Amino acid sequence: MPGWELRLIATYAPALDGSLLSQLETIEQEKDVGLIELPSRNAVHSRVLGDLFMIKRRADTRIVISGDCSFLHRIAHRWTSRSLTIEGDVGAGLGIQMRGGQLDVYGNAMDDLGCQMRGGVIQVKGNVGNFLGGPMPGRRSGMSGGRVIVFGNAGHHAGYRMRRGTVIINGNCGVAVASDMVAGTVVVRGTVGDHVAAGMKRGTLVVDKRTFLQPIRFSQPRLERLSVMRLLESDLQNDVPEIARAMRFPISRSLGDLSAGGRGEVWGIEHPS
Repeated sequence: MPGWELRLIATYAPALDGSLLSQLETIEQEKDVGLIELPSRNAVHSRVLGDLFMIKRRADTRIVISGDCSFLHRIAHRWTSRSLTIEGDVGAGLGIQMRGGQLDVYGNAMDDLGCQMRGGVIQVKGNVGNFLGGPMPGRRSGMSGGRVIVFGNAGHHAGYRMRRGTVIINGNCGVAVASDMVAGTVVVRGTVGDHVAAGMKRGTLVVDKRTFLQPIRFSQPRLERLSVMRLLESDLQNDVPEIARAMRFPISRSLGDLSAGGRGEVWGIEHPS
């Protein structure tokens, strides 16, 4: 399949549903790319891609979108296999129900990134909004596979109802990280807000050991070395080597959310400098 380069030329556009951009994975003719129609979120207007972007075939198979795309929501909906690079900010819902491939964002992303993600890799070089890796509205299950790496900060409720997969946040995180988490791994290199892992059932949350955990919800921390730490060290080595190195030393381990009958694990580590 050919690669495509889309460079934003529109100076203004209404909020658009970008989910049909996933057709870029299979389209072979340049004229067909320009005819992709993106409906507006309020169902009043729609725009064709050729009116918004300068479109060019690439020599490789990558798909590259350049410009401030914060007006485009649900980009890479059900993305399956290709490499997509976005050079600029993006709207809400990037990578919803993503199944494979890789998304690289050189900018910020809004809410609901990676909702119900099943596979693949998303890397965001900036900040992300709320409900990273959570469920879509009306659904009970969040992210169930794949890997999300945020180089900046994340908003509230990251990892909400997460079932599998890995979320790595290099910056700070808002309130209720890993709330109602069922399985998977969430790593936060910076600070976290209140209500940490509220309602957590299982899974692993890795945070600074000074993070406050409500005693009614979590067991007293115990200093431990676990065999599974070696596996996590290997998994994190390329993305967050400072956290990986911390896995070589005892961690402060608490279990919870006890008030919800949970047996999730919160690992407290020395704050990486």
